[in-house]
Amino acid sequence: MRADRAEELLADWITHLGLASLPARALPTASLRLALLGGVLPDAGTPLIVAANELDLAPAAFEAVVQPLQAPLPTWILAAGIAALAPRFVPALVALSLGIVVHYALDLCQVRYGGGIYLAYPWRFDSPSLDWFWPESMANLALLAVGALALAWTCVHPGPAIRWRWRRWPALAFALAAALTPCVLTVDRFFAENVNNVDFYRAPAGYTGQPIALSKARVERVRPDGDGVVITVRKGEHRVDAFARRFERWGTTDGRPPVASDRISLRGRYDGTRVVADGTAHVHFRPIRTWTSLVGLFVIAVLAGTRWRDQRDPRVRCTT
Repeated sequence: MRADRAEELLADWITHLGLASLPARALPTASLRLALLGGVLPDAGTPLIVAANELDLAPAAFEAVVQPLQAPLPTWILAAGIAALAPRFVPALVALSLGIVVHYALDLCQVRYGGGIYLAYPWRFDSPSLDWFWPESMANLALLAVGALALAWTCVHPGPAIRWRWRRWPALAFALAAALTPCVLTVDRFFAENVNNVDFYRAPAGYTGQPIALSKARVERVRPDGDGVVITVRKGEHRVDAFARRFERWGTTDGRPPVASDRISLRGRYDGTRVVADGTAHVHFRPIRTWTSLVGLFVIAVLAGTRWRDQRDPRVRCTT
């Protein structure tokens, strides 16, 4: 998988895991690894969206089903399914919930032009944000540093392994309920309300004169146009043009445009041919996010993994 696609796979999991481990130290030591798993659980469905975009297989349709899984309701249903596999359901759900809350708190602090957390789902598709800092900022680097130190300490002192138990049917029932929630409740509304611009990308003419916010749009082509540049962004098989004059990176604003495979976020208005930015467009810097996320994925796979304990034979003991 190319690096510009790999970065779509995960959020910055080192920060999520490391910061989730700090309040988790107040829980019994057996809960630590579950709290870490909860710290990345809202992103569980994201790889499916990446695969859909990679193969250009109707990614908007995938988004309509998978993106709402990041909302609190489906995430906690999925957490209940995981807790059903732990030795004690309630303590496991509490630990997972702690990690989930930390994940949401971190995401809500960042600047987002849509595509965030649908806190009121399934009633509303609003994705509020405190807009305190961009992912590319010194504040976020400070959080990454704290998260890396905390995660390193956790790798040295991880607490006891999770003693997973094979309770197949309760876990499958919760997982199925979480997966079907968008299909049953909101798949049509996802398009009707133009969530994540899924309807705009496939039929932009219907949005002429309306405000549009592009969030982490993937740049395919850049060409000069007067005192600015026209940027062609792509979502799956659909492409849309945007026009901007000024660009911001790491708190510095200039006229240097993005390049192909960059990610940009901007707010503007669609004039019938392109989205004209109201002000400065933000150019994202993705490599740090990519590699820290892959490291985080490896760490959580190791810390959450253990052999299954078979409930049908009490003589079987769980070993790491």
